[in-house]
Amino acid sequence: MYLKFKYLHVYGSLRWQMVNKQLKETGSDGRITCPKNCGSHYKSKSGLYNHLKYECGIDPQFKCNYCGKSFARHSNMRRHMLVHLPGSVKKEAEDDNCNPLWFYNTDSQ
Repeated sequence: MYLKFKYLHVYGSLRWQMVNKQLKETGSDGRITCPKNCGSHYKSKSGLYNHLKYECGIDPQFKCNYCGKSFARHSNMRRHMLVHLPGSVKKEAEDDNCNPLWFYNTDSQ
């Protein structure tokens, strides 16, 4: 049982070897540059991890069941799917060809 966890630990540390090297090579502003040279910069290791897992060189993995639009992140797809709900303010505006800028609530101050 110990060996199983020992190897998982080794695998996890090898997986982060590239990321940790990049952390040591951060710029003077402290931001982390993507090691795949795509030009993206992140303030945290978790931001870089999510970028490498979902975005960098990867086709969008999540697809809307209603219209087929693809998204890199699940949370963005879920937010998009709200437009397909009956009675959705955004859906009604799209049907009326309204200007989408009025969706922002300025009365919440």
